[in-house]
Amino acid sequence: MTLGEKIQILRKQHGMSQEQLSALTAVSRQAISKWEVGESIPDVDNIVQLSEIFGVTTDYLLKNGKNAMPPIPLEDAPVIPTAPPIASAVASNSPKNIGKAMAIAGLIATVLAGVPGVLWNRTSDILFPTALIVAAIGGAIIFSQSVGKTVVPPISAFGAKFASASIIIISVAGIQGLLSRHHADLLLTAAFAAAWIGLFLVLSGYVAPHIKGRRKIADVQDLRPGQRTDN
Repeated sequence: MTLGEKIQILRKQHGMSQEQLSALTAVSRQAISKWEVGESIPDVDNIVQLSEIFGVTTDYLLKNGKNAMPPIPLEDAPVIPTAPPIASAVASNSPKNIGKAMAIAGLIATVLAGVPGVLWNRTSDILFPTALIVAAIGGAIIFSQSVGKTVVPPISAFGAKFASASIIIISVAGIQGLLSRHHADLLLTAAFAAAWIGLFLVLSGYVAPHIKGRRKIADVQDLRPGQRTDN
């Protein structure tokens, strides 16, 4: 039995549509379809995700034949969320929405920082490169949609919103004469720290699952014959 056949059987046993599995794995429905017919294969992160979703070992998914842990019976399959919550989660954490928010906030802040006399000089100097980075990451998130990603990792989505809001706060608080210099400095210091924390969360949300997946696959490959993993 091929990997694609296993994915299709497990999906149907769990009562999932390709759209529902797409929402849970953050890949497009077309990618799910290609997996099932054998036109492409999941990457390491997706293999780990599938093992956790279906309640089987990665060993079962990766090995040909039926020697590994079998699929769970249909009556024991976990309850899958109904379509409206999944659709809502996909919409709120879609690369298009998250990336658009970051790109717009970053570009607005970049323009303000580049106009002489609008912001305090020191604020303008620091905001300009920070805003460009926010806008660039927003563009990268939007681009990820074109390679099959349909949702942004939750921690990355939170970090993106956090960074976008912080950039807007900096843009407003940094306007000369709007606040006293003392109050402006306090608010700007906190907002800059928040913006960089947000960017760190964005990156960690994408990197952490990849590292986790590599470690889990390494554990599977190191198993003695007959030993099983706990996924």
